[in-house]
Amino acid sequence: MLQSIKNYKNDASKSGLVLQPSLINLGDDSPLFLSLIHQLGIVLLKIYYFCPVKIKLLSSINFYKMNLPFGKAILVLALLCNAVHFSYSQNQHLIDSLENVLKKLEKQKKDAASIKDISIVNILYAIGKEYLNNNPDKAMDYTNRSLTLAEQLNYNKGIANAYNSIGVINDVLSNYPNAIAYYKKSLKIREDIGDKGGIAATYSNIGIIRRKQGDLPEALKNHFKALKIREDIGDKMGIASSYNNIGIILKSQRKYEEALSNYQNALKIQQEILDKKNMALTYNNIGIVYKILDSNDIALKIYLASLKISEELGDKKNIAYLNSNIGNIYFKKKNIPKLKTTMLLL
Repeated sequence: MLQSIKNYKNDASKSGLVLQPSLINLGDDSPLFLSLIHQLGIVLLKIYYFCPVKIKLLSSINFYKMNLPFGKAILVLALLCNAVHFSYSQNQHLIDSLENVLKKLEKQKKDAASIKDISIVNILYAIGKEYLNNNPDKAMDYTNRSLTLAEQLNYNKGIANAYNSIGVINDVLSNYPNAIAYYKKSLKIREDIGDKGGIAATYSNIGIIRRKQGDLPEALKNHFKALKIREDIGDKMGIASSYNNIGIILKSQRKYEEALSNYQNALKIQQEILDKKNMALTYNNIGIVYKILDSNDIALKIYLASLKISEELGDKKNIAYLNSNIGNIYFKKKNIPKLKTTMLLL
């Protein structure tokens, strides 16, 4: 995780940020100054949202509002980066509810001289899932407890679920070979018990890892397998997810028209089932492609549609990313007043 943050810090130098302010003299309203602090804000957002912190890092516009010289702003950034302490966020209300149910079940089973119960396996698994992306240690603890009980019960679905979660945890930690190994263990059991939804999810997870490893053909192969199964069982949310994953890979291959087609397929289903959270993400993906194609007016319109949904849902993380993307469009269009307004929202 720390290595990933180091990589994001490296992104700052790659995007042209000059960390020797004494060598530059920029006016607060100059396009170059606005570009620099906007790009700085993007890097900060990546660091902040990759791993939430106890103290909120100052964004680029905070520097602007404080009217700090650029050099002092960089110094403040350096001090803040050194003061970062990691914390974790998740759906604590759901976790607390599950914990209460778990305690009651365990008490009942202790009274009956046994704690081996499928309900406990499933609750441990559910709590572990809530921690997956934010606290790998806790996720692993609950998942291992779930796995141990599932094995004692010969509860194959519970074993497969636990293996899949361990795969996700390894993915989060960038241990891709281990992730693949656990996904394959999960896949074998899910195939043995005929868990088609689980099989599709595992193929999708393998596809995500293959994309991260740079093996795009193998990634596509797995996502198409997931799509076929999801179509067979009528899993509309899963179908839309597969279309999105396929679109992401096609975008990476610079097959932009095919990527847009898959994103549009995903969006149509999400609109049918009123899946607003994923609608916002798909709109954002579509906007990114139009920005790449230099269709900035279309990209802006789509980003704004995504932003409206994210604001309705109170999705702060996506709102921040979208304001960053919208700011980039305004900068490309040299709309400095709009750029400033957008930066105030970062």
